[in-house]
Amino acid sequence: MAETNGTTTTEEESRYNQLILLVDKALTHSRKDFDIDEAIKECYGEDASMFETKDSSEENFLVSAINAMIDDVNKKVKKGFLDYLEKEEMKQKLDKLEAIIAKLDQEDEQMKQADEQDRRTAQAALDATRLPKGVTPDGLMRYHIYNKKKEDLALMEKKLAEEEAAIEKLSGQIRNFESIEREGKENMEQLKQTLQREEQAVKAWSKQT
Repeated sequence: MAETNGTTTTEEESRYNQLILLVDKALTHSRKDFDIDEAIKECYGEDASMFETKDSSEENFLVSAINAMIDDVNKKVKKGFLDYLEKEEMKQKLDKLEAIIAKLDQEDEQMKQADEQDRRTAQAALDATRLPKGVTPDGLMRYHIYNKKKEDLALMEKKLAEEEAAIEKLSGQIRNFESIEREGKENMEQLKQTLQREEQAVKAWSKQT
């Protein structure tokens, strides 16, 4: 169960780590979508063979260079995201959200126990007291439970509104991460344009020689 004194728990660490794993998954998926061989063929056409090595088991130097560039882009994107999380104190906010949820769960359990105790107390009082004409023990107990539930509902609605506000704020911060992911894709597109410019340079050099 999460603690409410600001201490980090295993559950909270898991919640934060899931966010980091989401970043890794997005970067991995983005890289898989980028077909290096296809990009080279599109840029260089038949001239792409000039980059191949004699040993087919070895990766040609252009593929190696592109892989290194992609790794560098991914590292910069992830570092930017982690810096953003640290700047926005996302870990602390997730801790606070977890504490709110845990506290609501605890209060809900306490209310259930209190309702059961109230029911037993009311029943005991009804059993020991003669009721006015027309009032049944069941009716009186229902009235008592109704008033108690009404008070509890008002309290829960207030706490739920606070929780929803916290979650909405967190959602806005996650949307900022999506913009970082889009920036990563834009970097991939710039890399492709760089390859195209290199193709033109290679072709121009070939004509000169």
